[in-house]
Amino acid sequence: MTPFEYGSVLVSIVVGLGIARVLGGIAAFLGTHRRAAHDWIAASWCLVLLLNLMSWWVAGWSALRAPEIRPVALLVWTIATAFLYLSACLLVPGRTVEGSGDLQTRFELPPKAFFACLGAHFSISLVFVIVNPPPAARTVGPLFLVGALAVISGAGIAVKTNRGHALLLAAFALSMAALMGTIQVIG
Repeated sequence: MTPFEYGSVLVSIVVGLGIARVLGGIAAFLGTHRRAAHDWIAASWCLVLLLNLMSWWVAGWSALRAPEIRPVALLVWTIATAFLYLSACLLVPGRTVEGSGDLQTRFELPPKAFFACLGAHFSISLVFVIVNPPPAARTVGPLFLVGALAVISGAGIAVKTNRGHALLLAAFALSMAALMGTIQVIG
């Protein structure tokens, strides 16, 4: 087996587990009848993280398929994938309501650790590009946007209000959309 096959299987499993976790959170959200304002913010973070997980898997397909992938680059990609999975676990913790076996149906605003893991994911993504650089013309826009996503994620640690979380979510979603558009244009 080639390094691409090993790496893609490992990344696919971890990303698949993260997607399952987030989809479980979305299902729990859809099954609830009483919602607070921050429930919509948490559910929107679930959707954005779901898109991030899927785009990470697609990006891995092209990044790891290079003819000469370095083992260090594969390790860095795997670590970044692990932080993305940890973000999913922190966003949708899977706790149960005391006294019942049902999944918790009340969402909380994302914890600070969620933003720390998300920021680590994007920071490590920058390291991957440094370790395994694509042609120079293709890196400036995505590098800037990945750096912006790392900064936005880090800013989430300090945000405390619903309005602040909503603004942070909007900035994150716009940056993700721009990154996907940039990758689509150059890919």
